[in-house]
Amino acid sequence: INPGDIICGTSGTFLLDGANMRETDWYEYTTSNAEELIWKAVAEFPFLILILYGTGGCDSMEILAYETANQYDTAEVSTMVEPGVYWMWIGPSVFEGYPCPVEYVAWFNTGCNYIPGDINGDGDVMGNDVTYGVRYFKGLGSQPPDSCWNDSTSSWLYSGGDTNGNCQFTGSDITFLVAYFKGYNPEILWCPQTPPTNPILNIGKNSSR
Repeated sequence: INPGDIICGTSGTFLLDGANMRETDWYEYTTSNAEELIWKAVAEFPFLILILYGTGGCDSMEILAYETANQYDTAEVSTMVEPGVYWMWIGPSVFEGYPCPVEYVAWFNTGCNYIPGDINGDGDVMGNDVTYGVRYFKGLGSQPPDSCWNDSTSSWLYSGGDTNGNCQFTGSDITFLVAYFKGYNPEILWCPQTPPTNPILNIGKNSSR
């Protein structure tokens, strides 16, 4: 598997010698860098996704992140890793009721997982992000939760807060976000060196982020 891959796969449940079984898919990724792995999926069946540490093979396999989701809902996991071998896993979270084949769409990437303008990291861009940013700059609140490594400056950037796209997080970003809410700025920008990696996946009758 490679960063940016979108996989259209099938899975499901089946009987084997009278026992309820499930079909699972494993995708291997090898990295020589310390980076964030992002694994996301939506399916026509209730499912589970995992990121597994696999450098030592199956005997030393370790679950690093996992998430379950209902039919047509989206699951997403991410984790920071060191150089090594990692497996992205997907399969039904149940052992019966969804005969093979039923479809899923999965997406894998590396990089920084954030939403531009979502300063407080709650998954939405709203007025409370302005409040969060103002409190942070006044020293009254916590730092933004989403940080991305900027290779060009060899430093961390609160990328969700860089709303004007100049690769810094300053008070001007709060002003830019307020202007966006008032309709003066047509869109929220982001730093070209730390692009967001969070696409929309669609399957079946629903659309899910």
